[in-house]
Amino acid sequence: MAAIKHRLGEFEGVYSDSRGRAGGLALLWRKLIKVSLISNSFNHIDVELEDFGARDKWGFTGVYGWPESTQKLRTYELLKQLNNESYLPWVIGGYDYTWWNRREADDSVEECLDRLCASIEWSLVFPNTEVVHLNDKLSDHLLILLKLNDVRRSIARKGKNFKFENMWAMEEGCRHVVEEAWPVGGDTGSREVFQSKLQACRDALTKWHSEMFGDIKVKIRKLSSQLEGVQDIQLRDKILNDIGQLR
Repeated sequence: MAAIKHRLGEFEGVYSDSRGRAGGLALLWRKLIKVSLISNSFNHIDVELEDFGARDKWGFTGVYGWPESTQKLRTYELLKQLNNESYLPWVIGGYDYTWWNRREADDSVEECLDRLCASIEWSLVFPNTEVVHLNDKLSDHLLILLKLNDVRRSIARKGKNFKFENMWAMEEGCRHVVEEAWPVGGDTGSREVFQSKLQACRDALTKWHSEMFGDIKVKIRKLSSQLEGVQDIQLRDKILNDIGQLR
């Protein structure tokens, strides 16, 4: 791979070595794109990207899932782990698994599913993305071309990316907020309308959270400061319980 990268010229890259003739992953990118390697293994390469001088970052993971049918669960466990380790808008691509029609002998058909999947946050940032499968006669997998079409929306910067909090579901007002925000854009069923509905719900829930709960981190810091000077055991337990509820 080092030789291939050298021949390409204006490219950087990272790769995981093969085991004999099996496996081997490589990720290459143009030097004008800033890429930070987060983790890699025989089955994946995980990076953060900051392209064309933009301040917004997003994550990309290239995956080659375990091909053995008995090991399929390990692929999904890997993806779940990676998803839990980052709050960035995220897109993953590669060979995920092999589809089987569940028939036997001559009627059995298996096809490799080469694909790209993106989080909702990533799709909102790159609304005009196209995915194209390119034929390659030298491989039993299809090359995947991700076309961003040079159109992107700024990632909202409000401390961290939006995340639905479990404690919201315990409040009666949460359902009302979503029901009020969801009708935005009508019911055409188009992707653009769906994205606008998600954004409307996100904005409404963020505002409602601020009005309903205030700044949770400030409250936790205040309670933690009180805890340092507390000598009474019962009062100490009450403050610890209050902190637990806020979290």
